[in-house]
Amino acid sequence: MNQAEVNKWSFVGNGLAMFNSPSQVVKAYILLQAAGIDAKVVTPDPKLRQGYCVLGLEIDLTRRQEIEGLFARQEVDCSRIVTK
Repeated sequence: MNQAEVNKWSFVGNGLAMFNSPSQVVKAYILLQAAGIDAKVVTPDPKLRQGYCVLGLEIDLTRRQEIEGLFARQEVDCSRIVTK
């Protein structure tokens, strides 16, 4: 495993982006990666989950406005972003 792969898995964000469907999580993750924004697919605490989706994205809240703008422009259905 090279250093880029290690960094990809060691990312720890201070926020969680929550979604209503797994397909939106995947779409959001790919979009953020293409934009050079670190994110990690996680399984959030059951109290935070939306609908039947058991996945979310761990993100850096300092980039929240940028992330929300990307989601809006690309029609990613993010239900909410919360502090981790």
